[in-house]
Amino acid sequence: MKRATPTVRHAPRFWRHCGVVAALTLVALGEIAGASAPSGPVNLITVRTPPSLPPAIALTIRKTAELEKVLDSRGFALDGVASGRSRVPALALTRLPTDFAGEMPVNRRKTLFISGVLPLILLANAEITADRARLRLIIAKGDANAQGRAWLDDQAARYGLAAEKQDTPPPVRLAQRLLRHVDTVPVSLALAQAAAESGWGRSRFAHDGNALYGQWTMSEGHGLVPQRRDAGKKHLVRQFGSLLDSVRAYMRNLNSHPAYRTFRDARATARGRGQALDGAELAHHLEAYSERGTVYIDELRAIMRVNRLGRFDGAILIPERRV
Repeated sequence: MKRATPTVRHAPRFWRHCGVVAALTLVALGEIAGASAPSGPVNLITVRTPPSLPPAIALTIRKTAELEKVLDSRGFALDGVASGRSRVPALALTRLPTDFAGEMPVNRRKTLFISGVLPLILLANAEITADRARLRLIIAKGDANAQGRAWLDDQAARYGLAAEKQDTPPPVRLAQRLLRHVDTVPVSLALAQAAAESGWGRSRFAHDGNALYGQWTMSEGHGLVPQRRDAGKKHLVRQFGSLLDSVRAYMRNLNSHPAYRTFRDARATARGRGQALDGAELAHHLEAYSERGTVYIDELRAIMRVNRLGRFDGAILIPERRV
């Protein structure tokens, strides 16, 4: 699986505790202080989130049958989500079940894959939305205190704006520039790319490295060697501590790398016109994501169309609490 160089640049991103981003502690089964672990192969761990984000649960599951049971217990059905009758439980699947790469009916695989990845995309988008709201608050106030300025500098470095100019822009101007970068990715597009890059959850990289989006890295010890890597190439497929980390890194890639500037420009234009973000239209600006270029774009649009992924662009998270 070949990837163009634009996806190489990002170092691992860790869970942050800065007041607007969810914090998750992954612990082994049975090691939750003050609480008994659930029996069987399902591990539910409460994700600590601030009031601005929905409470979530980290979900570690070994078998697909157990994943189906958990989803059923929450009344989670994709048809209900697509129609707007029900919301998406904030379940953060930490990794794919060990038997997910095995044989199963195509419809079942797709349903389970979407059901597992959809909450992750919504959680990652919720984090971005919280940061975006903080930027808008700074703009509305016309300034920022010392803590706000430090946060802005951190965001500028995170999204690659620090190197654009040597001078220090005023807080409002920097916040306005950041708004073009700190924005969500349409659910339909994020689902389609996860499906394309991971083979609907069957790839070695997805199972061994929690890599849903096939991002490259040149850092030894931070990735997996592609089996069909061309002679002379040294890139690795970056691995992650959890599936959510993979989703976060993917969104940060689109929101920061120069190769996706037209993607961000088109998104900002839609925002300025008060239009909903269209995954199929924005996909046109991701030709640099794959060495296959326009063929890759056609594949993404076909995945969105055939699987009607646009139905999930309006999906909403519902807070989860451990039971």
